Amino acid sequence: MSRKCHRCGVQALEGQTFAFERYPLLGERAYCPGCHRRFLTRLEILSLGFWIIIAVVAAIRSQQHGGSPWDPLPVQFTLLLGFAWLVTFPHQLGHALVATAVLVTPRKVDS
Repeated sequence: MSRKCHRCGVQALEGQTFAFERYPLLGERAYCPGCHRRFLTRLEILSLGFWIIIAVVAAIRSQQHGGSPWDPLPVQFTLLLGFAWLVTFPHQLGHALVATAVLVTPRKVDS
């Protein structure tokens, strides 16, 4: 079955695989390798930007209430977000290992 890239509209060649992303309420979308790489890059930049904005807002709110930007709450919150980002890969690796242990082929491992 021939699939088209949702982003650029290019047709898949024979034997070429497209990446599929499933979205709530939007369904499944196919992406060619180039568009999928750009999609993941944009997603990572958006995620990093979101965390930076949250850390800056926490520091500004702390300063508005008479505290220093290095008060424990904004620093702890930023460290918590950084730690969550660091443990994502081992968490997903655990899913892949358990799937392999119970003889289920993992379809995709996200990092």
